[in-house]
Amino acid sequence: MRLHQLLFGCVCLAFVLFSAPAQGQQLLQANRLSFFSVEPGIRWWPVPLAAAYNATGTNIDVSDIVFTWSFPGEADQSCTYRGHPGVLPCRGMVVEKTWLHTTLVTVVLTASIPGNPAVSTSKRFNILASYTGPTARRENMLTMAPARWQAFTNALYTLKANGVYDHYIYHHVTAGTSGIRMGSQRNLAHRGPALLPWHRVFLRLLERAVGAASGDLTLGIPYWDWTADAVLPGGPKSSRVWTNAYLGPDGSASADYRVLTGPFCSIVSSTCSGRWPLLPQLAGPALERQLGNMTQILPTASQISQIMGVTQYDGTTYDDTATASLSFRNALEGWNGFGGAHNLVHMFVGGSMNPLTSPNDPAFFVHHCNVDRIYYNWQVQRGCYASCYQPHTGDGTVTASTPGAKIVNGQYRLPGHEWESRLFPWFLHPYDVSDQTNSASGYTYVQ
Repeated sequence: MRLHQLLFGCVCLAFVLFSAPAQGQQLLQANRLSFFSVEPGIRWWPVPLAAAYNATGTNIDVSDIVFTWSFPGEADQSCTYRGHPGVLPCRGMVVEKTWLHTTLVTVVLTASIPGNPAVSTSKRFNILASYTGPTARRENMLTMAPARWQAFTNALYTLKANGVYDHYIYHHVTAGTSGIRMGSQRNLAHRGPALLPWHRVFLRLLERAVGAASGDLTLGIPYWDWTADAVLPGGPKSSRVWTNAYLGPDGSASADYRVLTGPFCSIVSSTCSGRWPLLPQLAGPALERQLGNMTQILPTASQISQIMGVTQYDGTTYDDTATASLSFRNALEGWNGFGGAHNLVHMFVGGSMNPLTSPNDPAFFVHHCNVDRIYYNWQVQRGCYASCYQPHTGDGTVTASTPGAKIVNGQYRLPGHEWESRLFPWFLHPYDVSDQTNSASGYTYVQ
């Protein structure tokens, strides 16, 4: 199944919650219960659902509410406001669903407080086999229309407030701590072949949510071309990227490197609206940056040109030790030669961009969008999609000497990284997202 058959299945339901002191609970009202969604839905792609109850002007404490989602023929799934972060399937009030078929599906959302009548609302989704709607345009963040960048920022605020943004951070953390086997640091999203297809899915999921939150499905994730900043006379820190018009400033050394001002500061103050709080269980409470602390340089255009010249997708160790000249993936990831590429950018930004909770910083997404752009250009340059990816199950390149290889049915395998493997935790595979050059893939790069 190809990418154009799968995209736009991220149906994101968002909430905005307002609480008031609980003094003699009022009855819940159905007209205050709602959810926000992206349509149409496409089978196989995950569907984060987020509950909404507007308690403004009432004495209802939303933390007492239990939200329940009902799917046809399946057991109900419930989450509370307080939630149990880190425990699937609930992320606070966010629950994730994947439809494995195409049909009309009615989802029922119910809100209840113990001892009081429940209220419900429902929505019917048309789950399709393929998408032929608007194409998201991924533009250079510094040259796109300022109004489109602001629309992107506002969409992130919506997704942050409704829990969907943090839901994706959990995916990154979980994948990054799973699948590690003795003899290798490879996990299910990094240090191995799945790096690029995994993050391609990850980007597209957020992008669909951005389109829904903004009301503009042509609004793609912008990319940060850090090679341009690498040669600025004032150094990379002088880039407009780090002004309040874009990602905001560096962290303050006198405040544990917290970002104190700008669009993505976290702690409410006279200089901060506090619209970007970080969850305590996700390295919160505040976004941190240490620009230029671990390295003062960014990848150059010359280094990316060298990486583009690597003809083989991956080397036979299939991890961070793969020779860069024999592994496009490892060269671009930055573990072994050609200047560090992807890894160098994380190091340059520092702070919240260093741990597996790095998607806390929106810099993560504009950075990884650029990484995917380079991957896209490499694929187009090589005319190489299915035939280039390595390894394929049973192709003989995974052997007893491959670090972290696992014996499955008498064969050495790399679960999670083969062409036919599921990209954890989704029902998608590298072959599903190999070719996004078709307009039906859902996004295109403006270069």
